[in-house]
Amino acid sequence: MGRERTIHQQGHDEHAPPRGGTTVGQSDRAGEEVLFNLLRTNAVITNRVDRFLRDYGLSMATYNVLRSLASADTDGRAVSRIGLDLVARVPDVTRLVDRLEKLHLVQRKRADGDRRVVQVTITERGREVIQKIDGPLLQLLRSQLDHMTRQEVDLLNALLHKARSLGA
Repeated sequence: MGRERTIHQQGHDEHAPPRGGTTVGQSDRAGEEVLFNLLRTNAVITNRVDRFLRDYGLSMATYNVLRSLASADTDGRAVSRIGLDLVARVPDVTRLVDRLEKLHLVQRKRADGDRRVVQVTITERGREVIQKIDGPLLQLLRSQLDHMTRQEVDLLNALLHKARSLGA
């Protein structure tokens, strides 16, 4: 309560970033609160996206594989490369490709130069699904930030990049 009174007496918004000051130490509860807020926010957004993609028979992971393949050249991508392109790392890209292949959204073939390498390409049906999903999904994601000003979104983005920079 004393902290809140001090913030309000100074005329600062309690959610505004501090001006100057020290970095968050390992024992600082504010840092812990931020981390839990990040996890909760991730869960809210992930659940919304999962529900949306479920209508198309996809998960976030399978959608990310399709997005990776949609931006590949006509030879597609090796399974090992797809794993590197994903937003969230998954342990078994082969299983994701299996699911997409059953839906006729991707196809795979052995590389001509090295039969050990499996190349995966997106099918025309896969491209149609991506085209159908992209607009509404982007709208869904943007709606999560509609209540924020452009300055707030830019600040949030910068702070998230900064928070992630040491963990990379």
